[in-house]
Order: sequence, then C-alpha cells, then structure tokens
Amino acid sequence: MSLQKIYSYSQINTYKSCPERYKIAYLDRTRKDDESIEAFMGKVVHEVLEWVFKERANKFTTFDKLTNKYDDLWLGSWHDKIYIADPRVSTDHIYTIGLRCLGNFCNTYGPMFSIPVYATELKLEFNIGEYKFRGILDRVDKTNDGKWIITDYKTSKRAKGIRAAKSDIQLGLYYFAIKQNIEDDNEILTGWNFLRHNKEVYLQFEKESLEKIKKQVVRKIEKIEKN
Repeated sequence: MSLQKIYSYSQINTYKSCPERYKIAYLDRTRKDDESIEAFMGKVVHEVLEWVFKERANKFTTFDKLTNKYDDLWLGSWHDKIYIADPRVSTDHIYTIGLRCLGNFCNTYGPMFSIPVYATELKLEFNIGEYKFRGILDRVDKTNDGKWIITDYKTSKRAKGIRAAKSDIQLGLYYFAIKQNIEDDNEILTGWNFLRHNKEVYLQFEKESLEKIKKQVVRKIEKIEKN
C-alpha cells in the first residue's frame, strides 16, 4: 500500500522537476516561505476571481471594483519573502500583468458575471488505481443542460492549445475528480483560461487519452515510492 496517504498533482509535478525538493517538502515536511513574484500575482488574481463569483455573481461589478479588490489583496498579502528571479522584471510590471488578466476576464464575462458556477476552489478526493488523490479545482460550472465545465485559471506567459490539453495530466486528474464525485453521466469538459492572453481551451477527454493519463500517473507514483 502507498506510503504517501494522499497524492496531488503538485506533488507529482514537484518530484518530476526535482526529487530532492519533493523530499524536503513532502517527506521532511519542511516548507519554505519564499514565493516568486509571478506566483504571488497569480494567487492574488485567483482570489479576486473567487471573490467575484462568491460575492458579486449576477451583480453589476465594474473593472474598478475588481481593481480595488486586487489592490486590497495585493497589499494585504505582501510579505518580505517574495523574490524576483529575473532582474529585468519589476514588481510594477508583474502587478500590471495581473490587472491585464482581470481586465480581459471582465471584458469577457462582466459586468454581471452570470456564469452558471457550481463551485469555486472546490476540494475533492478521488482515486487513481489504488492511490488516493486530493485536488482543488479553480472553478466548476454546471450548465442548464447538465454539462460540467472545469476551468483552471492560468496567468502564465505562454498559452497552450487543444493538442497539449489532450495529454495534460492535471486536466485529466480534474476530470477524474468530477467523474468520481457526481451522480450523473453528463458530459464533462475540462480546460484552461489563459487570462493574460484572453484565451480559453476546453475539451472532452476521449477514453484512450484518459487511460494513458491514468497509466502515467500510476507509473510516476510507483517511481516516487520506489525511490
């Protein structure tokens, strides 16, 4: 049986990029407080969008209101362990990118934000083979015709397309998370909203792709436990 009680995509991704970092974070339980300026900006943008759908859904909400919330969260969450890896990048530059992300989202869905949101920051547990997983989904919508739509927000510099989505492990795990926690057999779409580019990519996974992702995940966990 698995030594690690519950896995997550971030654990698998951490091990893939640096096994030693995985050991420090998930086995030694030593967490660092430092945070890149890009990660901080992305976190604040996520929090603003969560606020929109929890507090402002179907209410007239201007971009100025989003900006004010963004500023409040930015200033309230700022800490001295935030670092800038690239000396050519300034705090103001990253801050402005966050505003652009919110502006794109507001232009597309505002000012009423009347999306059929089922939940935001939804925490779910599910299984991949014999292994337990836990995931947090940025936003889950349920349309009037019963379709489930999972959206993962991205503030990254580069956007991806449908080809990359078909083999993406994280999106596949989101599919399994919803599939195992709902009581219907309705269509499930998973995808990204690349906020910086105002680009959305969604797909309905084919069975073959899901099986490949499941096998990849199991192999990665087996490698983690073996090492």
